[in-house]
Amino acid sequence: MNFLFPKGLAEPASDMTLARIASDAAKKVAAKEAEVATAMAAAKALAGARIVMKVRAKDRKLFGSINAVDIAAAIVKKGIVGVVERNISLPKPIKETGEFPVEANFGTAKAKFLVAIEAEG
Repeated sequence: MNFLFPKGLAEPASDMTLARIASDAAKKVAAKEAEVATAMAAAKALAGARIVMKVRAKDRKLFGSINAVDIAAAIVKKGIVGVVERNISLPKPIKETGEFPVEANFGTAKAKFLVAIEAEG
């Protein structure tokens, strides 16, 4: 016998094994479909939205900067699920107050929205 069976890297093609493999494949397909549905729902909710973020600033300059992680956290706080920092396309960090167009890319769907940075107080 070769080394695959003794090392547990392969198993005989029995009816039970084939059924388990088919079941695992169906679970993967269902998980992928759920992921696509979540991405589509997030893109639909974000399309045309205006995300307002209040930060410390002086004379339009921020104390720090706003990056994709901060924007994703603000989106989740707004109640839109399924958005992580890798979905946010931000050419450079935002360092001043104002409104900035941002795009979210979910692979299967894209959404353009505005991020409004306002000074606290």
